[in-house]
Order: sequence, then structure tokens, then C-alpha cells
Amino acid sequence: MTKEIYFAGGCFWGTQHYFKQIRGIVDTAAGYANGNIPAPTYQEVYTDTTGYAETVKVIYDPVQIPLSLLVELYFKSIDPLSVNKQGEDTGTRYRTGIYFSDEEDLPVIRKVYDRIASQYDAPLAVELEPLRNFYPAEEYHQDYLDKNPSGYCHLPEALFEFARNYQINIPDWAKEINCAVTVCDTEGVIIYMNDKSKETFASYGDLVGKNLMGCHSDRSKEIIRKLMEISGTNCYTISKNGLRKMIYQTVWKNGGQVAGLVEISIVLPEDMPHYDRG
Repeated sequence: MTKEIYFAGGCFWGTQHYFKQIRGIVDTAAGYANGNIPAPTYQEVYTDTTGYAETVKVIYDPVQIPLSLLVELYFKSIDPLSVNKQGEDTGTRYRTGIYFSDEEDLPVIRKVYDRIASQYDAPLAVELEPLRNFYPAEEYHQDYLDKNPSGYCHLPEALFEFARNYQINIPDWAKEINCAVTVCDTEGVIIYMNDKSKETFASYGDLVGKNLMGCHSDRSKEIIRKLMEISGTNCYTISKNGLRKMIYQTVWKNGGQVAGLVEISIVLPEDMPHYDRG
């Protein structure tokens, strides 16, 4: 299953090329979003009278790259405080924005957006809105930098290299454990479930790309957030549907930074005695 999200990051030549380098991106299209007239041409958008922003439609595989990480990578490609200007390109068509077509994506985007905003003293100049409309740009704009490797781009080559080399390094030990294993990112979005985990939570449907917090009580959510903060571990037992399970949770790191949480669910034997804490 793939999903879509729309990013306005200045000139769409560079923005499209950037996202094409990232693992988990299935397809991209340069185009015009959230304007006031139907089927605009580039010449019309260029006048800055149509309300459109140069935008890239990104189709991605949430199993390979979660939305929260995609938004993080988007922010690495823009100056989020610059109004109607990225690089040397100026005009309302070059404004920055994140446009979503699925309302359920908003909380995930908002978490990352607010965290980035907290790093600045001034408000972000990045729109965060539902997608109202999107029209693909003319064919000569599509994959422009593939067709014209020495063509103009407001983004540096080093950023493309960073995108090509970026990957989510889920710890090998999490993949090798012979019980139900679920891995989420720092926003709580599930990015990996092994076969036993998918079987255990089959009644919830496909959870990859969804927020792990939705499977937990308010108290458990608070514990998970605390674990992320202190890089800690937690272990407890639950009884549900006639089964007793031990839940083990531990923070995992990528490049020395907290990258998310690994949750391991183990069904306990019926004859295993109960032990009370304390």
C-alpha cells in the first residue's frame, strides 16, 4: 500500500530531484497546488496571480519510510523562515508548504512541524493545509534535472547525496527475535512489524504507518513518551482475550540518536505463576 503527500519547496526541479533520491519513494510528479484557476499553465503560474505554488507530489511506501521522517527530510531541503523565496527564486509560486490529502496524516505532520517550529524564535513560513487541487506541470518540467544534469537548481549537490545515502537502520536484533516485534519512530508511527506481530494484531488491520499510541492506554502512552526522553526500558504484563502477555519496550538508536521504540510482545504459558510487584 502506498500513500501520497505534497511538498512545496521552492523551484520544483530541485525538490522533485531531492525526493527521488530517498529510499521508499515510489513516484514523484512536479506540479502546481492550491491555486484559484483550473489546469494552469507554467506561464500563468509564473505571473503569481493564480495562487498556485510549485509543488511535488510524492508517492511513498510507509513501510520503508514513515511520513514523520519524510516531513523531517523535507525541512532539511528548505529555509522554513523565508517568505515566498527559496534560494534565488522569489515569488508566491515559490512559497513553502505541506499539503495533505488524508486528514489522518495531519497529527503526524503537525507533531514534526511543531517540533521544528520550537527551534526558531520566528514563526515558520511553511503552509500546512489540506490539498485543494493539484495539476501536473508540463512534461518538460518532469524529472528536469535527470534530463538536464547541469541545469539550474537551488539545492546543493550535497543534499542530494545525503538523501541517496539516508536509510532507516532498524536494529538487526529486533528482526531476529522469535516473537511479536513492533518498531516505531520517535513520533510513535509504526515502521516495522515482523510476521508474528502482524498476526498478533491482525484484528487492528494494517498498522504499519499508523501510530502505535493508538494501541495503548493514556498511562502507557505517557510511559512510552518518557522512555523516548530518557532512552530507557519498560516491562509489564497484561491479560487480554484470555491470554497473558509480557510487553517489553526499549528505545533504539540510529547514529547515536534516539530513533524510536521497539516493543516485544510475548505470550506467557497458562501455567506460569503470577508474581506481584513489591
